[in-house]
Amino acid sequence: MRNISQWVLIKLILPILLIWTSLALAAEKASLRFSNTDDAGSSSRLTETAKPAAKANNPNDGKMIYSEPFQIDNARKTLKDAANGDAQAQYSLGYFYQYGKGIAQNDAEAIKWYKKSAENGNTDAILMMAALNSSGIMMPINKEESYMWNFLYASLKDGATAAKTGIDGNLREGSTITVLRALEAELKPEQVVSAQSRAKKIAARIPAKKK
Repeated sequence: MRNISQWVLIKLILPILLIWTSLALAAEKASLRFSNTDDAGSSSRLTETAKPAAKANNPNDGKMIYSEPFQIDNARKTLKDAANGDAQAQYSLGYFYQYGKGIAQNDAEAIKWYKKSAENGNTDAILMMAALNSSGIMMPINKEESYMWNFLYASLKDGATAAKTGIDGNLREGSTITVLRALEAELKPEQVVSAQSRAKKIAARIPAKKK
């Protein structure tokens, strides 16, 4: 019975919770970027007539497309900020690419910018990468990668000790720790060690102010 309950937790419940949480955070963060323009500018852009969709041989080539002018303006600004290394902009840009908000929908670009943001210490992006690798959305399921991102998230959230020594006895109990322990049951010991090692290397590269 315990094995059946664990299987249900790993295969059904945890991936759904991770995806729901990550997508809700992405939507909230992206909506905040939309609200950062001044009222006058926003009003004029929102009242413009939307232009027809631009012609393209490949609709998913990652180029700007004509939709709501307000979304296009925000996507352009976000793209510029993301290219300059802004982790929050990188996360928002991943969301824009995932759902085609002001820019052509492109799964590969979405993953690229989510990953850049995660590697720069954005915890929302770290959770997103964990959820995507666990669910198989936009990419093949990779439990070791999901473990790595979850471990990184828990390490950054729960203290530097965990990033050095692992999860046993060092991290607070919570949903992320439950996921880690569930994934450990499905991974080989060497996979766990490898994932933790890679998470520590990423954590070491994140500027101290973002930890």
